[in-house]
Amino acid sequence: MAHQIPNFVFRATAVAAAAILTTGWLAEPSGPGPFYRIDEEIKASPGDVLRVEPFPGPVVVDAQAWRVLYVSTGLAGEPIAVSGVIAAPKGGAPADGRPVVGWAHGTTGVTSRCAPSLRADFFEHVPGAAELLKRGYVVSSPLSRWRQRGAGRT
Repeated sequence: MAHQIPNFVFRATAVAAAAILTTGWLAEPSGPGPFYRIDEEIKASPGDVLRVEPFPGPVVVDAQAWRVLYVSTGLAGEPIAVSGVIAAPKGGAPADGRPVVGWAHGTTGVTSRCAPSLRADFFEHVPGAAELLKRGYVVSSPLSRWRQRGAGRT
């Protein structure tokens, strides 16, 4: 004889599944804000910083972080804006400086709102960041390319 699962169990399971599946969507921003907007031709050189702002989400304990928009070079040799996140231990650096670790993220999507630097939970997705910062390292994460004259990612 087959046992039937009560109807309320199915409803509760459906509600729980919906909540789990939409959690990531709710955590993602709707799109980039003015920080990422490039309204004019980039005349700076590769490596030049266009903008810096404090990272708006939670940062690893005893660390500070910033979003950075800077210049790189596109496939055709043109200057392009790219974003990144830089985190460093709080306090002054030692006289000989701090070691730097570069961390590259995997594919996160193809639309502007998928850029990892837009996510408030960015540091939850950087394996080892807390330990590296605790040991005095700077963690640099170059991220996404941004189109000129708009806030779209390419």
